[in-house]
Order: sequence, then structure tokens, then C-alpha cells
Amino acid sequence: MTSTKRPAVTGSTRPVATLTAGLMLATFFGFCITPLWDIDFWWHAATGRAILEAGEIPDTDPLGIYQVKDLRAEVLLRAYWLSQVLYQFLLEGFGTSGIIVLRAIVLTSALGLMMWRAHRLGAGAFWTGLITVLAGCTALAFSGDRPALFSFLGIAILMPLVDRVRKKPDCPAALGLISLMIAWANLHGGVTLGGVLLVMIALCIPLEQRLRGGRPMAKDQLVVAILIAGALATLLSPNGLDLYRMVWEYQGSEMQNRTSEYLSPLAAWQRLGIAIPGYWVLLLLSLATLVRLAQQRQLVALAVTAFLLIISANAFRYVPFFLFGAAPETARALQELTPRSETWHRVRGAANIGLLLGACALLAWGATTGRAFRVGLKEGRYPVEAVAFLQQSGLQGRIFNHFNWGGYLSYHAGPGITPFIDGRNLEFEVFGKYTHILWVTELGRRLLDQEDFRLVITPDFQPLTGEHYPINDYLDRQPAWKRIHRDEVAQVFQRIP
Repeated sequence: MTSTKRPAVTGSTRPVATLTAGLMLATFFGFCITPLWDIDFWWHAATGRAILEAGEIPDTDPLGIYQVKDLRAEVLLRAYWLSQVLYQFLLEGFGTSGIIVLRAIVLTSALGLMMWRAHRLGAGAFWTGLITVLAGCTALAFSGDRPALFSFLGIAILMPLVDRVRKKPDCPAALGLISLMIAWANLHGGVTLGGVLLVMIALCIPLEQRLRGGRPMAKDQLVVAILIAGALATLLSPNGLDLYRMVWEYQGSEMQNRTSEYLSPLAAWQRLGIAIPGYWVLLLLSLATLVRLAQQRQLVALAVTAFLLIISANAFRYVPFFLFGAAPETARALQELTPRSETWHRVRGAANIGLLLGACALLAWGATTGRAFRVGLKEGRYPVEAVAFLQQSGLQGRIFNHFNWGGYLSYHAGPGITPFIDGRNLEFEVFGKYTHILWVTELGRRLLDQEDFRLVITPDFQPLTGEHYPINDYLDRQPAWKRIHRDEVAQVFQRIP
């Protein structure tokens, strides 16, 4: 977003820098090729299958689980349709391997764009490499196979596009920006963040000119018009303005407060053990960025960096937006603050060689130990054997299931099985009932009978805390229920007619 001139790269260092960048991206790609583990992927794929079969985007829950019709539910039913169709298309053609490779391509592309933009802004090989390592290590914590991946790629494309529009606001730049926002709007609801950023940048451009003692020029007015057009393009989806309304109403709601991805990174560290140290280092380094940008009166870059920093510190789910949207400015600022001495030049050269050797070693270690380049399903994550048993037995009916397994059941168990709950959580009342039944409270025992479940499928322990679920022991003691299957992951009970 700045016009800082790139430093010269000597012929001796250019091949090393290029090779290091390529190896770092190859290493990151390899560590993104790991077994599918995300619980929400399957209900996305099941919805994509329903859309393809019906030939239209649903107005009601196509999986037959939820009945609620409020703004949030209606928006979520339509917010991911293009991603869901793509997931189902790849699943049919290439199985889970196709989904895993897509994940790796999307995340590696986002990281590569971030690296390229840092270089374009003027960051040298050392600082570009360092933020790439930090951002890459952090991004691996967000490798769930869900439509949010396309938002991470969206912001990684958006920021260099904005740079391009500000430098040369011509027709190709405008069409590129508008096309991106339309596609993003139909892939994932995170496009609202992109729309807000475009409006923010459009408002800051004339203010930045005045801070520098000048007046907005005709070129600036054209840039503002293109950015506003890009923001308006986010309305070209089945949700339109409803998406923004839903996001606004959702802020601070009880549902949001109970959703783990809205925990702050600090709370996620304390409660879930997700430390993401690379993020904390980048956060500290970005403070220098803010000071530097303020000194230079770079209001646009300052506003974008501060905004992404604040929202990422407030909610864990926004950390990748900070990585791919703000880290290049951090690299540029650090480059400008670096002393130009012969000693530092030697240190930087040694560090670049260290990054090269480290990428080689990490790639080799990941490939030989099985930590990278692995496909399939993560062991123990899904009730694979239990669902295969249900398919073979031909059992049907409404099933009380663990929250993590609703999507997998919807996709694999067949049309005769109707899960009680899945990761969409469209009805808060349903989650309340689920909790009472799972922990066998007095109300939960009554609900277990009233809800007319024919089957129950649950694990022995809570996945995060290791707490033992009492429902299995309770059902073992009930004459109306019979255990019909048990494996290392799941237990299945059937109500006796």
C-alpha cells in the first residue's frame, strides 16, 4: 500500500533468496498435506451434495436437522454455497485426497502472495523470510477444511490488488478487484471483512493526502470509486445485505460467546492449549510497524494494520486475516528500521543461509517421519467403524449424536439416519437440549424419551478435556436401550421397541 522503492538485490544473493522462498513454500505445502480432521467439513460437503441434487440453493435446512427460520439461520444456509459445491465436486472425483490437496494449494497460495507482497513493498529477503516462517507456522493451526480457507486466500489477493489499484486505477485493476469480491461473496461470509477494509481504505485515502499537506487528485477520486465499487460487489450473492445485518446482530450475542473460534488468542491458549507462538511474535513486531507508519503519515497502511491487529487480538478466527493482510507491512517497516552496516549484512546473509538449510531439513524430516505429505482421515476423529456398522445393519431413525459427528453422519450414514445436531448449531435451543442429554441431567433424561430417538452414538470421553460422558453408563443400565456396537472411537445404542 506504500510506494517504497525495493532495495537492490545483488546477483549473488538473488538465487539464494529465490531458492529459499521456493523451499519454504514447498515445506509449508507438505505440512498442509495431512489427514482430514475438521468436523465441519462433512456437513459442508453434505450441503453441497444436496445443492447439486436439487439444482438450487436451499431456503430450508437440506439435511433435515434444524427447523428454525431466523436471519442468522437463513444467511448461513446460503453463505457458503459455492465452496460447498466445490467440496462435493472434488470429493466425488478425487475423494478426501482432493480436499486435502485443495487445502494445501489455497493456504500455500495465500502464504506465497503474502511473501510476494512483502517483497514488492520493499522488504528484504531476511525480513520477508522471517515473517513467512512466523506466518506459516501460525497458519497451520487454521488448516481446517472449511470455506474460511477461501477468505484467507481472499484477503491475500485483496491487499496486492488494492496496491495495484492505487498505483494504476485502470480497467483491468477495477475488474480484478470486483471479480474477486463477487467470487469471495459466494464462497464465504468472511467477505464482509473485505468489504469493510475497502470502505476503510477509501475513506482514508483523501485524509492521507491532507495529512501530507496535499489535496486529493482526480486519480485518488477514481481509486476511491473503484474501491467502493468493490465493496458494493460483495452484495452480489444470495444473501446480499443480509450477510452484513447478520454479522452486526451476531456481535456480542450469547451464541457468539459460546463459540470457541470467537475466543481471543489468549483465551484459546489458556482454555484450549492453542499457543500459536508465531502470532505473538508478529504481534510484537507489528507495534514497530504502527510507529513507523505513523511517522511516515501512511494513514491507509496504518489503519489497515491496526484494524487487523485489533480484531485478531479479539477473536482467534481473525488471526489469519492479520497474517495475510498486515504481515507484509511489518516486514517493510522492519526493513527500513534495520541498520545499514557491514556487520548486519553478514548476520543477515548467515540468517538467509540458515533459513535455506532449515527449510531443507524440515521438509526432509516431515517427509521421512510422516508429519507431512499424508492423506486420508485423521485417526479417531470420526466414527468410521460405527457408521459402517449402521450402513450394513440397515438401521434407520432419529439419532442422538455427539456434536462433532453430525456432519459425518449426514454425509455417510444414509438418508434413513437423521442426526440431532451438527457443527452448524443453527438453533441455540437444540444445543441446550444436547448438553442436558449428553451429561444426563434430570431434564436430559426426560428429553431423551421425549425426542423419540431410535439410536444414540457417542464417544466415551470429551475430546478436549478427557471427561467421561455419563450417557453411556446411563444407557447401559436402562432396559429400554441396548448397546449394539462398540469400537475404540464410538458406541452405538438402540432403543428396544
